[in-house]
Amino acid sequence: MKNVSILMMLIVTSATAWAVTPSREEIDGATQWAQASFAPTESLPFSFTYAGQPSSEFLKTCTVLQSGSEKLDGQCVRNTMTFLDEKTKLEVRCVTVQYADFPVVEWTLYFKNSGMQDTPILENIQSLDMTLQRGPDGEFLLHHNVGSPANGNDYGPLETPLGVNAVKKISAAGGRPTNSDMSYFNIVWPGEGAIVVVGWPGQWAGTFTRDGAQRLHIVAGQELTHFKLQAGEEVRSPLSVVMRYKGDWIRGQNLWRRWMMAHSMPKPGGQLPAPMALASSSRAYEEMIKADTEKQIMFIDRYIEEGIKLDYWWMDAGWYIQEKGCPQVGTWEVDPKRFPQGFKPISDHAHANGIKILVWFEPESGYVFTDVRSGATMTETGEDLLQKGLDVNLPDKPGVAVFSYKKQ
Repeated sequence: MKNVSILMMLIVTSATAWAVTPSREEIDGATQWAQASFAPTESLPFSFTYAGQPSSEFLKTCTVLQSGSEKLDGQCVRNTMTFLDEKTKLEVRCVTVQYADFPVVEWTLYFKNSGMQDTPILENIQSLDMTLQRGPDGEFLLHHNVGSPANGNDYGPLETPLGVNAVKKISAAGGRPTNSDMSYFNIVWPGEGAIVVVGWPGQWAGTFTRDGAQRLHIVAGQELTHFKLQAGEEVRSPLSVVMRYKGDWIRGQNLWRRWMMAHSMPKPGGQLPAPMALASSSRAYEEMIKADTEKQIMFIDRYIEEGIKLDYWWMDAGWYIQEKGCPQVGTWEVDPKRFPQGFKPISDHAHANGIKILVWFEPESGYVFTDVRSGATMTETGEDLLQKGLDVNLPDKPGVAVFSYKKQ
C-alpha cells in the first residue's frame, strides 16, 4: 500500500448556532436607517468621483427615477433608485434589499453608459461610505480577521481599538480578495455595534477614521478604480451589507450567522447543505504545480482504500498552463503536458466512485506575459490587453474588463 499523506477538509453547516433572535427595536432601527440613508436628498452611504466632481455634488444635478418596491419573498423587499445625468447619459443605479426578519440592509451600485459617447472618468468608487456615532462613554473596538496568506495564521481573529483620531486601513493584497485580510468587520461600542461588510470579488480596501469627538467614518470598496465607460457598458460595485445590533459583539456575530444561514447560504432542495468532506493533494505536489493525471487518480484511490467517503475532490492552484508556479495565473487552460486528456479521466474516475469535482481558479487577476486567450499576450504597451498597467476591454469580449494584474 502506498504511503501517501492525506489532507481533508470538513465543511459543516448547522442551524443550531447559539440561539439568538433579533428584537423589534433592532429591525425597526434598520428600517428607519435605510429610509433615511437612501433618500435622494440625504447623504447617501456610498460615494464616487465623476468628471472630477464628488458624487455628493454630482448626484444633485441628476434626474432621479424611483422604481418602487419589489417583494422578493416573504421577508425581503428590493428598492431601486436611479440617477440619470442628462448631459453624459451616465446612469447610476442603487439597488437595496431590506429584510423584515433581521436588522440587515444591503446594496449594490451599477454604473451604465446609456449614451453613444465615452463617459468622463469615473473613479474612487466607495460602495460603502458611512458614519457611526457612539455615546459619551466607551470607545469603538474593531473586530476583524486575517485572510488566507497561508502562513499558519489564516482566518485568525484580530482586534483594533479605534481611539480618538485613529486611522486604520485594511485591504486585500496581490489582486486576490482574501490574500491578507477578510472584508467582514464587527465594530462594537458600549451597548451596541454594527457588522459592516464589503463584497470581495476582487481587491477591496476599507478605511476606518475616527474624528476628535464620537464619530467613526468608514469607507470601503474596490481599490483604485479609475476608468471610463464606452457606449452601452455597465459595471457594478461590490455588494455592501450593514447589520446594526444591540448588546455585545458575540451576540452580533451570532445574529449575523443566523441571517447568513437564513438568507445568504445556498439551499439545495430548500435545505441548508449537509456536512461535506473535501480533499486535495495540496502541498504534496506544491498545490497542483507538479500534479498530473496519474497522481490525482492515485490520491483519490488512497482515500477510497482507507474507507474515507469524500464528497468532492479539490484540484487547487497550478493545474493550468504556467512556467513559474501557481501564482502565474491568467491562462485558464488545463496544462496539456501534465493532463493530456484534460480533467476528464480524473472526473470520470471520481464520479464512478460517487465523488464530485471542484476546481480552483481566480478570474480577477493575471500575470503580465500570461497568454490569456489564443494568440494574445499581455503587454505593457497598451496595444494589446493592458495599457500602462490599467485595463482595457478584451477585443473579442466587449464590455469585459479586469481590474487588477501583477507584474513579474
